Amino acid sequence: MMRLCPIKYGVKIVPSSGRWLVSSTSGLHVADFDGAAWTNVLSEFSVTGHLYTTGDYAYFKRGGTGALRYAELSDLTTWTSLGSVSASGTSGQMDSDGTYLYSSTGYPALVRVTLPFGAATNSGASSFGYGIVCDSGSIFGVESNDINQSTDSGATASQVNGSYIGTNSPIGDPAIAANGSGRIVAFVNHSGGVLVSKYTDDSFATISADTIAEAVSSQTTAYRSLIWDGSYFVG
Repeated sequence: MMRLCPIKYGVKIVPSSGRWLVSSTSGLHVADFDGAAWTNVLSEFSVTGHLYTTGDYAYFKRGGTGALRYAELSDLTTWTSLGSVSASGTSGQMDSDGTYLYSSTGYPALVRVTLPFGAATNSGASSFGYGIVCDSGSIFGVESNDINQSTDSGATASQVNGSYIGTNSPIGDPAIAANGSGRIVAFVNHSGGVLVSKYTDDSFATISADTIAEAVSSQTTAYRSLIWDGSYFVG
């Protein structure tokens, strides 16, 4: 499978035009599925980004405190602010339940936007998580070694699993994605110096054993890019 570099912080599919949309340390870029040529569509240095596409729009937030923005997929060069939000966490993911767009900021809260372009506000769930996914009517967040769950659109959250990575300590920020059929997969570095993949088929009541995906050259490297493309989990 083709390796796409440098996709450290986010990757999304723009299905209507057969393109990848990615964020990295130099900004947002777009390319056809063959990945032969990349076009810079937004310069944002030191991106630790949140990135999501749904319907006719793309959403992007630079890590930490700052504006959450959207653009039409047909015009990825024009980005409009949805409002600034507070966050001391500088990384994370976005996902949507079809009504709201959620952005995980680590601390202090979950950010929520009414789709397609409501105002961005800090929701009530504190310490929700860095990796985030919507599945089966809930929002799940990966925070440290915990899996947290909200069933009220982010107003409150509770822990559903406190040892998802077993005896090893997670390093960096995890990535998490669902296939829409009950399986949720998480990628995370751990203290053993490898990137592991784990999955659940029952909303984290039980979690699979570690599967080593690859050795990690630096334990501080964060793997934040994981998506379900309709056939495969891509990270």
